[in-house]
Amino acid sequence: MDELKFQVEKTDDSLKRLEEALKQDVSKNELALDASIQRFEFVFENLWKLGKMILKENFNKDCYSPRSCFKALFALGIIKDEKIWLKFLKYRNLTVHTYDYGISTEVYEFISKNFKFLKDLCKRLKKEIG
Repeated sequence: MDELKFQVEKTDDSLKRLEEALKQDVSKNELALDASIQRFEFVFENLWKLGKMILKENFNKDCYSPRSCFKALFALGIIKDEKIWLKFLKYRNLTVHTYDYGISTEVYEFISKNFKFLKDLCKRLKKEIG
């Protein structure tokens, strides 16, 4: 249970740090754009790993990738919109493997508009812990 508690803390912290970065004016500071994307990557990793732990502990289900975890969470009703999570996965994959300013601004816009889904999933996962 200590591992799970630690993962929740990491996830909460990474969400707070992403939210802080998203409040910066990227038109005046390009570093804020890069920081937001980097922090999004941390949030994404923490969320899918938290989901993986909860799936194993509460439902005896194994998942080995973000895609398989999100599909399992959707099947259980923990995630309501599977398509949005597949888009998050797509954008995370784009940012991890390459850097392109145009892609970065597209990813930033998507993250900014859909940050609430990240927070909501964290809340739902914490409810599963009890």
